[in-house]
Amino acid sequence: RWVERDGVRLHALDSIERADPSLVPLVFLPGFGEEALDHLGLIELLLPRLVVVPDLRGRGPSDAPAAGYTLADHVGDLGAVVDAAGLDVVHVASYSRGTAYALGWALDHPDRVRSVAVGDYTAAHLVPPPGTVDLFVGQRRGGRPVTDRMSAATMAAVFADAVAEDYHDGLARLPAPLLVVRGGRRSSLVSDAAVARYRSARPDVVVEVLADSGHDLWWPDPTAFPRLLACFAEQADEAEQGAQSVSEWRRRGA
Repeated sequence: RWVERDGVRLHALDSIERADPSLVPLVFLPGFGEEALDHLGLIELLLPRLVVVPDLRGRGPSDAPAAGYTLADHVGDLGAVVDAAGLDVVHVASYSRGTAYALGWALDHPDRVRSVAVGDYTAAHLVPPPGTVDLFVGQRRGGRPVTDRMSAATMAAVFADAVAEDYHDGLARLPAPLLVVRGGRRSSLVSDAAVARYRSARPDVVVEVLADSGHDLWWPDPTAFPRLLACFAEQADEAEQGAQSVSEWRRRGA
């Protein structure tokens, strides 16, 4: 799928030709230094649910403008992909820094969100410390350099445009159910203190721990995180259907 927004051509993968149209779609936002192609396994595991995985600006085959990488730019890209796919209500899921953009869009469109799932990240748009680009440039994922997916110049532009934004107050007002998945090892970005902040904002938050994983929720079992996403989405759909049934029963009784 290709979408143009303000002169920027955006790429996305989806499973529409194999999906069950009766199921609420799921939109998944990859982490920093990832692209949609890295998540073909997730798309397969969530079938027959339609899954859409965007490459926001500067990622994968999407256009990489020289400037324009603010939080609003990224959230707008996500919205453009969702709208172009003709999606109304969706499950929103994310991993790592993709969470900042996923939550930004979800909080702007609470009436279109069936559930929210966060993969090992705090409820915030963070400003990375100096030197973060250098750390990413030397990394490899899936046997490929991270710079195959996102250039060093784009990374620098994303971080240069970053402004801190906290989402906890917004999550407290969001009616959709919330799942947070964290790793059980020391490299997990979601600390006990971060979990406490989630619980303070949303006492109903569901927290799942992948005991053998760190920040990389795809290791050692690449199916564990997608399975949790599939289960949570299914439970949210069932809860919504149950609520609608009760509402209809009350209406008829009245």
